[in-house]
Amino acid sequence: MIAAGRRRREWRIVAIVAAVSLVIGSVFAWFVAPTPSARPASLLIGIVNGLLVAVPATLLELRARRIGWMRALRRLPFLVYLLAKTAILTLLIVPRSYRRPRRRTSPSDWAS
Repeated sequence: MIAAGRRRREWRIVAIVAAVSLVIGSVFAWFVAPTPSARPASLLIGIVNGLLVAVPATLLELRARRIGWMRALRRLPFLVYLLAKTAILTLLIVPRSYRRPRRRTSPSDWAS
């Protein structure tokens, strides 16, 4: 496939996934809002969360198709592929979510 056509198709996929995640995130946030008056803020948070999760994950999946060792990984049996992909994504996502915050000891440290 021509690179421009592939890029256009990938961005179309990203746009569709983003739209679907936006709808799912907003509907979920609407129903879990603690009070009816908190629904607009909850709706906005759901939209942002849906986009922040779906767009990077979709871009990662689409880009990984063209990386040589990821293509080779797809030739493995499905269970091995699934375990390897889960391990790779876990190594990419989990350490960033458990990063320990820097300890702030004085008010001058709070500004940074």
